Amino acid sequence: MIPFVVEDRCQSGLSALPSVLEHDVGPRDPAFREALMPLTSSVLPAATWDLVRIYRSTKDLSYRFKILRLLFDEADPELESFFAEAYSRERYLDMKIAALRAKSSSAV
Repeated sequence: MIPFVVEDRCQSGLSALPSVLEHDVGPRDPAFREALMPLTSSVLPAATWDLVRIYRSTKDLSYRFKILRLLFDEADPELESFFAEAYSRERYLDMKIAALRAKSSSAV
């Protein structure tokens, strides 16, 4: 397993994601999975829109569910449209409910 160091780049406006996720490494690459799955909410809010970009571009259910769970407690009102999009995109009930709950909590 390759160790990934998440640098704190919030001050410069750059993403706080590991560099593997910022480049054109495909989601089928094992390094992509190893970088995304251990992420915690500590990378938010600096990486919010990068995670939205990854969510929209991937077809892997486990990646999309992980990103939904990361963004679930984010208090950005602009994410309400993202959660509406996620609700309409997902077909599995647990992912639909997660998107719906996040949308309703961001609307309040």
